[in-house]
Amino acid sequence: MRMKSESEVSDDFVDHFVANAGGHLDPSLVDLAALKWENWPPNLRAMSFTDPEFISTFANGAPPTIEWLKTFGIRFFPWMYRF
Repeated sequence: MRMKSESEVSDDFVDHFVANAGGHLDPSLVDLAALKWENWPPNLRAMSFTDPEFISTFANGAPPTIEWLKTFGIRFFPWMYRF
């Protein structure tokens, strides 16, 4: 994970995740992907691409999740944060 520290994701966290997440969305479905997930047609839900809302939620949840993991004795080291 690209982090500045245990409590802050890197500035390019979302962009890097999107660029390296895998599949790409068919251009004809981009407008449908802008709808709320509940309104996506089944074929869009089944496609392999990274939902921007998921990435945003993931980025926002990373710091508190790290804090939670630390309560179980998992350690994170400053040298890990190079970005």
